[in-house]
Amino acid sequence: METVSFKVGDPVIFGRGNGEQTRGEVLKVNRKTVKVKTTETRGTKRGYDIGTVWKVPFTLCHHAESTQPTATKPARPESEVMRDIVGVYGGLSPENLSCDGECSMSQIRRRRASLNRQLRELEQEIGRKVSEDEAYRFCYPR
Repeated sequence: METVSFKVGDPVIFGRGNGEQTRGEVLKVNRKTVKVKTTETRGTKRGYDIGTVWKVPFTLCHHAESTQPTATKPARPESEVMRDIVGVYGGLSPENLSCDGECSMSQIRRRRASLNRQLRELEQEIGRKVSEDEAYRFCYPR
């Protein structure tokens, strides 16, 4: 265990890998956990104010300095990103999403969530929202 790596007063970021990441400050280091006081709000529906204390396992907490981006990936051309967006929109069609009716509802929900996540990442990469019509018109001009 990494009990030595955290000290009282260290700035940290905590949260699950795919979940919300929140900045905080270490208040106490226990044997298996760290007590962290948030320095920003957390949550959307039931929000937690600044200063809320959380008991966080070491595995879900890391130093704030280690999260600085080292280098950004070179930007892809817009045509490649749009081609990927068209592929995601194609995957979101009802026939493809449900594998022609062969998938259960839970499988469909997981596939839809995964494809929507990919779409958000691609839209973030291109810098704007892209409608399905715009993507198809870009890739398949008349």
